[in-house]
Amino acid sequence: MKKITVAFLFFIVLSACNNSEAKKTALPTTTKTDTSAVPFSLNLSGSAFKYNSNTTKTFFYTVNGLGDINYTIANSFYVMVIDLKNNFEKRKAYAKAAVEKFKVRGFTITEVAEKEIKINDDDAYEICFTGAYENKTIKFYLVVVGNYKVDLLFCGTAVSNFDGTIQEFKQIAQTLHAK
Repeated sequence: MKKITVAFLFFIVLSACNNSEAKKTALPTTTKTDTSAVPFSLNLSGSAFKYNSNTTKTFFYTVNGLGDINYTIANSFYVMVIDLKNNFEKRKAYAKAAVEKFKVRGFTITEVAEKEIKINDDDAYEICFTGAYENKTIKFYLVVVGNYKVDLLFCGTAVSNFDGTIQEFKQIAQTLHAK
């Protein structure tokens, strides 16, 4: 049986939190694309993470940009464009609902740390949590940020080198900027 990536499971969970995406349950077709039209920028200099592929509103990044995001479990992250109408309370609720959905989907959550942060002077809500799925420990870094242009979800999945990978996710997320 093929294993679906933890990042993709997170994509499904978060899609369920967003009413406009809730009806999409099939695996998305990922494609390589010109990222110049992406409504955000990230600074990946000094990072092993590179652009891998995307769906309509979700952009996946993996180590060296390699791997099939749909069928591997590896350190990775994605950025999803979401529509929360530049409302901080909705961002916070979206992030909290995502963690709850993981519990419903069979994850055992053992640690959760959450706080309000700033990214490029924009209000953001950050959640780091540790869980287990199929007897494998996984750490997640989630941040929802937005401004008057766009709301964005950054979600990182760490399956190895937990502390270093989560720290790298935090550094990358701090460079997230709406275009």
